[in-house]
Amino acid sequence: MELGAYIREYALMFEKGAKFPEAVTMLGATAAANNTNATNIAAAKYKDEMNQVAGPKAMSYLKPGELESMHRKAVDECIEMFDSMANFGDQQKILMARQTTLRKISTDFEMYSTLNASRNPLAGIETYLIPMSIAVLSFVLRWIADSTCSSWSQTCRAGSDMLSHIYSVVFLFLMIVGSTKAKQITDTLRRMKTAIEVASGGGGSSNAKVKTS
Repeated sequence: MELGAYIREYALMFEKGAKFPEAVTMLGATAAANNTNATNIAAAKYKDEMNQVAGPKAMSYLKPGELESMHRKAVDECIEMFDSMANFGDQQKILMARQTTLRKISTDFEMYSTLNASRNPLAGIETYLIPMSIAVLSFVLRWIADSTCSSWSQTCRAGSDMLSHIYSVVFLFLMIVGSTKAKQITDTLRRMKTAIEVASGGGGSSNAKVKTS
């Protein structure tokens, strides 16, 4: 990868004319290639660092603050590496290459943030919790109505029947969803379990573990 950057820069010099380029031009091309390599290597290092904790193969959810802290640590290490490599040539061009590196890292961090958010144990739970809450509430209200109202009251009987229909329909809906999306239901239950662990402070450093082959 590094050799390719030098070849491209030198080829561009010869492309502009038949004469052998001057030494100062050769130095500029070498510096440009060096800046490119510094950017690519620093960006690759950032990806390697973040893939371990929040990449596609990462298994656990990280709290946003924890992910941000790991991101900043990785950025500091990568920029330090960039500065150690891009150390000669036009300072303005070095600064531009440094900014390009930071932009690449920023774009990658958005991707890691999205991947991490998709592993949030609380994400999507409302899809199942809201219908279940309605069903449970309807069941409880019907039980209260049947226990307190007179069996001769048409209003109580109508209300009891309506509540019965509500929780029956909701439970039937959940059964249908569960039969067609068994895997998603299992994942949701797993996320709920993880959410309870996170809420109780059990997430800790284990959130940064990755699946090993």
